[in-house]
This record gives sequence, C-alpha cells and structure tokens, in this order.
Amino acid sequence: MGLAWLAELPVLHTLNLTECRLVTDEALEQVARVSSLTSLILKATSATNAGLQHLVSLPRLSHLDLGRNWELNDIGLAAVAACPELKVLNAGSFNLVRPNMGNNPKGLQKLEHLSFGGGFAHIGLHLLFPLLRLKSLHIHVSW
Repeated sequence: MGLAWLAELPVLHTLNLTECRLVTDEALEQVARVSSLTSLILKATSATNAGLQHLVSLPRLSHLDLGRNWELNDIGLAAVAACPELKVLNAGSFNLVRPNMGNNPKGLQKLEHLSFGGGFAHIGLHLLFPLLRLKSLHIHVSW
C-alpha cells in the first residue's frame, strides 16, 4: 500500500491502520517518515516483526498498538525497544527466546502501560522485566 503521501502531513500525531491488510513492512517504511507520529495502531495489518524496525525513526512514538493477534518475537521486541519514548504497548503475545537483552530492553525503560493477550504463546515474557515505570498491566486471556 502506497503511503508516501503521509509525509505531506507534518503535524500528524495519530495514525490508525486497523484492518488495512495492504499495510506491509514496506508500508511501515513510508509511515516512519512521519516523524511527528506519537500514536500508531497496526491491528490486523500484514506488517511483520521485521517491519517494526522502521519505527525506530519515529522519535516521538509513545503509543504502539499491534493488536491482540500480533505475536511479538525477539526481532520485533528489539525494534520496539529502540523507540525511546514508548510508554504504551499493546500486543497479542510474546514469543521471546533471547536471554534478557541486557536486563530490560533500553527503550522499554519508559513503558508505563502494557497490554497483551490473545490466546497465543507467552514465552519469555519475563525477559521484559524489570519495567520500573509500569503503572498498568492488562492481560487478556482467551481459553
């Protein structure tokens, strides 16, 4: 999906791409050119963990909603953790295997709100901690 035109919106703060299945990793590269973004919603898109690396160039990104079906892996977590202002993260589940990534991924030090769940694996969730600024934890359980 061609999103290059988003760069012409210099004060855009929130972008909701829910159910835009044509949003791929390549589209995220175009989204990342909107440096004013503070909130990004990627529920039910075709983007992958590898595509999250493009979000590193969003210096103000504080809210990221990946949706309940997103399984965040080590690659995705490394990308998300590199977003220095991230305070809110919503994801489906975690499938992490890398040992502790340095005792809390650096970018997650500002994380205040974490929401996850969706009935998938929660492998390696302990690798996120400590999250010293975490104020809100919302766990969705599907049986």
